[in-house]
Amino acid sequence: MPTNQVKLLLLWDEINLPHKETKQVFWSPLTIIGIEVDANTLSMTMPAETLQQLIISICEFVSTKHKFTLREWQRLAGWINWSFNVFPLLRPALNNFYAKIGGKSAPNQVVRINNAVCADLKWAANHLE
Repeated sequence: MPTNQVKLLLLWDEINLPHKETKQVFWSPLTIIGIEVDANTLSMTMPAETLQQLIISICEFVSTKHKFTLREWQRLAGWINWSFNVFPLLRPALNNFYAKIGGKSAPNQVVRINNAVCADLKWAANHLE
């Protein structure tokens, strides 16, 4: 560990401030909430495998069946929303998505995909690629 980090941890030990050794990371890039953060280059990236899985999920959502449960919609929305940490300019992709599921609360309720949602998700998948 870097010297200054060790000094801080020793101080915390002295004043009985709890900390976990496993959380004392110091290399670059750091993986934070599944995103690789490089403080030296001030950049964030999604691991290639995760990015590919997200693209596949979006494409399956718009191409396979056109009815999904509200829970499936929310799961995909959460995953896409998480990707905005790295790709903030893709936010418009969920405007129609959220409008479509707004006001629904039954997790197993079936929600049909409309053309606007399909177009937005395809646009997002293309930009992610």
